[in-house]
Amino acid sequence: MTAPAAGFTTDVLERITTRYEEIIAAARVLHPARAPGEPRRKRSKAANLLDRLDTERDQILWFAFDWRVPFDNNTAEQAIRMAKIQQKITGGWRTMHGAERFFAVRGYLSTAAKQGKNLLDAITRLFDGRGAWSPTPA
Repeated sequence: MTAPAAGFTTDVLERITTRYEEIIAAARVLHPARAPGEPRRKRSKAANLLDRLDTERDQILWFAFDWRVPFDNNTAEQAIRMAKIQQKITGGWRTMHGAERFFAVRGYLSTAAKQGKNLLDAITRLFDGRGAWSPTPA
């Protein structure tokens, strides 16, 4: 079944949610949840991940219910990648002021790119007297 452009049908969303709950229940057989009042003890990484997948299911499945939400966090990772490369190459920034300026420019260009603006035009505006480009409010 192909999903409509606006999102999944109610039937498909129910199947996704039901299957997710089945997977969590099957995993709980191997890694039972901590009983209320049970003393804290070290748990495996798998058990900790299962706890998070269980308690944060609404956040994890959010992309299926609202197609404006990206499936992954690549956008967030890409936003910090340039900063990490800059830090790796130069060994960091000499001053906090320099770092703040770098991030201000990166944020400005990132926003312009997400709005479909030409980056050369956006950065040129800063220096030719037209002023900074501003995104249109949603």
